[in-house]
Amino acid sequence: MPISSGVTILDVTGGHFKMLDQTRPGTEISPDIAQGIIQQLFETQGNVTPKSFHVWFDYAMGWHTELGIAIDALQRRDESITAEVCEKLYDEHIGTDRTQDVLAETQDNTQDILQTVLKDVLDAGGAASSYGNELNAVSAELGDTNDVSKIRDVVRSLVSETAKMANSSQQLQSKLESATNDVDALRKRLDQLEQESLTDPLTGLKNRKALERHLASCFADHARDGAPFSLIMLDIDHFKIFNDKYGHHIGDAVLRIVSATLSGTTQEGSHAHRYGGEEFSVVLPGVRLESALEIAENYRGSVESKRLKVAKTSEAIEPITISLGVCEVQLRDNDETIMQRADKALYLAKGAGRNNVKSELDLGVAVGR
Repeated sequence: MPISSGVTILDVTGGHFKMLDQTRPGTEISPDIAQGIIQQLFETQGNVTPKSFHVWFDYAMGWHTELGIAIDALQRRDESITAEVCEKLYDEHIGTDRTQDVLAETQDNTQDILQTVLKDVLDAGGAASSYGNELNAVSAELGDTNDVSKIRDVVRSLVSETAKMANSSQQLQSKLESATNDVDALRKRLDQLEQESLTDPLTGLKNRKALERHLASCFADHARDGAPFSLIMLDIDHFKIFNDKYGHHIGDAVLRIVSATLSGTTQEGSHAHRYGGEEFSVVLPGVRLESALEIAENYRGSVESKRLKVAKTSEAIEPITISLGVCEVQLRDNDETIMQRADKALYLAKGAGRNNVKSELDLGVAVGR
């Protein structure tokens, strides 16, 4: 049953949701879309939870790219997207997306600080202007009298006004120091937000957005001085078994084990990422293909050596294995072409029995220097 509003948004035929087209953010949405999602959730899950609805509605609208990738991957593997899975998808891709809220909060706080500082400066400016007028008046009075008593009164007035000006200056300095501290706190919050937006919350690795930045940096170095770099794409073999047989908490544990292996054995200057689902990537600046193949083999062997048991029963869980595809940057490459070659090598490794490493050389690609 397609769900539509002028264009087909979701095709839910056969109990599966599939995005056929996506509207632009801000486009008015027909209630039929929401109604269709609710109806299908009742048919497939028996109920509608807020997170399930939010996940499918965002998927229909195409608002979260990584959410779409994750759902598409689950459907390609013919996995049931239950309410529990929807809750995980929500927490991972939507619930942690606080960027706009924090930016709005930061903007409001910054505006408050600027208005406060402006008011304080203007007040101090008014005090300085008043002090200047007082000095002019004192100067005129002193020039017009030889009376000691009057001169004493003028001096007292001058001392009083000077004390007021000094106090006003101290208050301004204190307020400016406070504003500086507030601005520094905002800067730190924005730095934290930046790191959060580049980090996968489940594994702690950098995410796909960070991968794009790291590739862009490597391509810039390559264009400037020919600096080589390599890319590894890897995938957990038979990952569906861990989720289906033992539950998603074991699947999450497997993801964390692979992530810890990558982050613990990745050389300095290299970057490991969770690309999406059970797929990962590693960018290796300054590393040529031969060395990248050795690194990939180290990853494979290290992951294979790990063992998991079910805590309650001590039941041994199947060994974790990974398949890897490796390539090196070529002339006229871009982020799309290099990832395509690494992906092809990865699927060649999976087709060759899994738990092995393949490179673009196995695809018949000549590696240039």
